[in-house]
Amino acid sequence: MFLMLLELGFSVFVFGEPVGHYFAKFTSIPGAIGLVMQACFAALPWVQCNLPSKAGQILASKSGEQPPEARQQ
Repeated sequence: MFLMLLELGFSVFVFGEPVGHYFAKFTSIPGAIGLVMQACFAALPWVQCNLPSKAGQILASKSGEQPPEARQQ
């Protein structure tokens, strides 16, 4: 969200683009695709923290420990 506000600020204050024109760009196909890709990129840290890691399961099986999913149950 911060980066999008920074992008809006640059568009308006540095390049003199009207605010309405900045938001109108998201109604085109390329603008909508770009917005969705930014949202996907922003969600990557959440995905990394909340999905179980295959590497963690492999390392746990080699060391004889239970995987994190099994310890929580």
